[in-house]
Amino acid sequence: MRVVIAITHTNEPTVAVCFRLFQKALEVSNINPAAIRIIAGKRPYSASVEAAIRIAKSHDADILIHSASDVFVTDRALTRLLSAFDLGTHWGVFAKGYDVIMGPSSGGLWALNMRTLPPKIRFRDKFLGDMDFATRMEIATGQTRAFTKGLLTYHHPIWTAAELFGKYYYSYNKYSARRQLDMLRFLTQGLSSTPTDRVLLSGKAGLESAIRCPPSGSKDRRDVEDLFLKETKNLGLSGKEYFIKHAHFRPLARALLDSDYECAGEAMSSEVPKINWK
Repeated sequence: MRVVIAITHTNEPTVAVCFRLFQKALEVSNINPAAIRIIAGKRPYSASVEAAIRIAKSHDADILIHSASDVFVTDRALTRLLSAFDLGTHWGVFAKGYDVIMGPSSGGLWALNMRTLPPKIRFRDKFLGDMDFATRMEIATGQTRAFTKGLLTYHHPIWTAAELFGKYYYSYNKYSARRQLDMLRFLTQGLSSTPTDRVLLSGKAGLESAIRCPPSGSKDRRDVEDLFLKETKNLGLSGKEYFIKHAHFRPLARALLDSDYECAGEAMSSEVPKINWK
C-alpha cells in the first residue's frame, strides 16, 4: 500500500515541530511513505489540497494523508488513522483531536482513498469547501467516511494575534450554533480571567468584524490581513504576542516567536493528548 503525506503550511510558526512529530509517528509505525511533502504558500486552502492530491497521483498512491502545520500528532496517530481505514468501504478517515477553541473535535488530520477518488472531483474554493467535498465524495463513490477513536492530535497549540483574528473573522459564521457557542465561550472565559490579553482582544475584534460585515466566499488571507491591521491598530501589537491554553507549550511559543510576552496557560487535563514537542 503506497502512502503519500502532505502538510499544508501558510505562515504557522510551528511547521518545523509539526514535521518532526510526523517523523516520530512514522518511526513507531509500519508506514514507509512514498513521499512526504510540505506544501507552502498555496492560497486559497483548496489549492493546497489540490496540490496534495496531484502529488499523491504522481506517486500512484493508494492513500493520501493530509494535515496542516498547526497540527501536532501523537506518536501513534498515523498508525491508528490507517487502522481505521477500510479501502473497500471508506472514501476517507478523519482523526479526532483536541482543539484549543473547540475542545475535543476534529483533529486536522485525515486520509483520502486515492483508489476511489473520482477523476472529476475537485476540492472547491468555497466557504464550506471541506463539507462540500465530503458530501460530493459520498455521492460520487457510494462510500462513507470513518472517524478514529480517541484523540490523536493537538490542533493549534500556539495562536498569534493575526491568526486568532482571522479564525474568528472567517470561521465564526461557518459553524453551527453549537460551535459558535464554543467560540464565544472561549473568548468570554479567557477575557474574564485576562481582560487585557492582546491576542484574545484580537480574536474579539475578528468576531465583531464578522458579525458587522460577514465575509463571503472563501478566505482571502490578504484581505483578512489588511482588516486585521485596521481593526487592531489600537492594541499596540508587536507581532510577538501569543496565546496558549496549556502551559506545556509556553517555552515553545517563546522560542519560536523570540518573545518575552507572558501568557501563563493552565495545566493539561487527562482528556488532552500528551504531545512531547521537545
